[in-house]
Amino acid sequence: MKAAILFVALTGFSAVALAQNGAIVFGKVRTSTGAALGGAWVSIVWDPVNPASPPPAQIPGTPARPDGSFSFVNLNAGTYHFCAKIPGSTWLDPCDWNATRISVTVKAGQVAQGVVIPMQRGTALPIRLNDPYQLLAQYQATKTPGAHVLVGVTTVNGGFRPAAKVSQDAGGQTHQIVVPADTQLKIVTTSGFFKLSDSQGNDVAAQGGWQFGQASSAAMSNQMNFTVTGLVKP
Repeated sequence: MKAAILFVALTGFSAVALAQNGAIVFGKVRTSTGAALGGAWVSIVWDPVNPASPPPAQIPGTPARPDGSFSFVNLNAGTYHFCAKIPGSTWLDPCDWNATRISVTVKAGQVAQGVVIPMQRGTALPIRLNDPYQLLAQYQATKTPGAHVLVGVTTVNGGFRPAAKVSQDAGGQTHQIVVPADTQLKIVTTSGFFKLSDSQGNDVAAQGGWQFGQASSAAMSNQMNFTVTGLVKP
């Protein structure tokens, strides 16, 4: 018990000492139902108080503890926006899919507590690139310059997130990305090297993409198929 009390006392002393040099932020990562969620990688982006200051800087992130708690110390005054990722899971980064940013504004020497980063489950969306003429296999195997297809989705905040290639077989490639179960997405498939068509046989513009408003994740998954039909520059 004495050891626990001493630890708390030292922790409090350290927080006060650190706050004299910069702000401290304490927070927790939670599920949409409020349960603790450990293992997330928490990152923040700083917006300085003075608009004339340098552009927002990316500050090194920190892992959330098993109980979901995290902290950042020695921060400059300003507004901080919080992001959280759990690689290899179906938990969605709120920076990509929450319309409202999770933010806190601190002054020099301030200790801010109670920041909560809510994370929601998404669904793994497969995006298939059919390769009936073995064009992907042929040109990518020889590492031909430009022989790639950009596959991914745009987020609700206007960003782009690529879909990772998870498998390849004789018939083509499967890419995958975690997205919200019910939302309108813009699926981006772009290549300056390969010609592509969508599941309806329509050509996909080389610098375009494909808009798809989903009613359910199952319906969307069944239609995310594209085909490599030729080369843009044979």
